[in-house]
Amino acid sequence: MIEKLEQLIGNVYLYENQQIKIQKVKKVSATFVVITDKRTFNMYEAEAHEFITKLKQVNTFKNMSTEVTEIPKEDKMQQIIFDAIARVKNDKEYIQQANAISNLTTQLINIKKLELQMLSKK
Repeated sequence: MIEKLEQLIGNVYLYENQQIKIQKVKKVSATFVVITDKRTFNMYEAEAHEFITKLKQVNTFKNMSTEVTEIPKEDKMQQIIFDAIARVKNDKEYIQQANAISNLTTQLINIKKLELQMLSKK
């Protein structure tokens, strides 16, 4: 189990609607300790399996001039955005449509942020 947890080090995940970066893992007696940039998790081996299954990896793409983070979703919105980015690189006439996509995406992000804020206040 410690090997599985060590593979998580340095990666960014969504865990219970919070983005975390795994910084360090260790085994202390019969428990596993996972240290992240937000908090420290202490768990038994059975709980560690559950912890891993709840993690959703956040992929970072660095092959562009700015870093783009992909947050896992059930819909196709990310693919549309990344396709638009690729098309803008090749077709400068597409920039106006890409700007419209960007503006709509910003609105969706703002809505999701508001939803998360409302959930955290419950």
